[in-house]
Amino acid sequence: MKILSFTTIVFVMMMYCQARADNPTNTVEVHAAGVVTVPSDTIVLPLSISTSHNDVQEAKKRNDQIAEHIFRLADAQHVNRPALLKTGLSFDFGADQDEDGKAQYNQKVKGGKKGVHDALPGSKEPPIHMTRDIEVKFHNLNQAIGLLAEMTKWDSVRTTFELRLGELTFDVADREKHLMKARRLAVASAREKAQLLADQNGLKLGRATLIYDDSPSSTVHGLIDPFGAALSPEPQGNAPAIRLVAMQQAPPAKLDMDQIPPAQVAITASVRIVFEVTKH
Repeated sequence: MKILSFTTIVFVMMMYCQARADNPTNTVEVHAAGVVTVPSDTIVLPLSISTSHNDVQEAKKRNDQIAEHIFRLADAQHVNRPALLKTGLSFDFGADQDEDGKAQYNQKVKGGKKGVHDALPGSKEPPIHMTRDIEVKFHNLNQAIGLLAEMTKWDSVRTTFELRLGELTFDVADREKHLMKARRLAVASAREKAQLLADQNGLKLGRATLIYDDSPSSTVHGLIDPFGAALSPEPQGNAPAIRLVAMQQAPPAKLDMDQIPPAQVAITASVRIVFEVTKH
């Protein structure tokens, strides 16, 4: 009985190997991307507060004043409440002191003990630094311009440079919905590409065996200068340039820039798929 079972197993294995030899299965890997371009509905302004002082309480007090000023301005202009992303506190005792200042302090206070310089005589800048990263989001460009018109008058921006204004970026609120659509396009494109490769090489396309999702990513497709100059790229595929969209919405004499999305956001999904291919 054992001999018969062993003979049966060997026979089945030989038949399987013969079938594989007659119709070997190989694979082809394809890369594809799906892109969905949608008007931006969210504008993001990054802000960075950096204050320095010899006393940690004073560094925090000044930082608090600038942060409160930002929050009050946003509230007065009915802008979304700013988000406090990160707070940092660093110490740099002695790093920027000159040698004379260190020597004078060591001689006077520490009795000349070499290597001790934890005070501030001769220091080029205060050693205690407090930072805050803040993000402000707007629904339209007019909101952002209104807030920036006031903020750029502050001494903390123009004179002391304690408040740094980042570059405006553009996004969409419901990103995941658009990313799912981009993924469907990417998968369909991958299969179409694999089918073409198989057909051109006399092969039969089979099932997908491995799928890699390299998403997500997004890029700004076009920009609008608030003073009317077009900064958008040339039209690509079904995505019209911003200038063309503007002209279609209203005659040039009555063009309302506030009604035009300030950017087009291209949401991209990238996939890599491995398909089986066999001989016909």
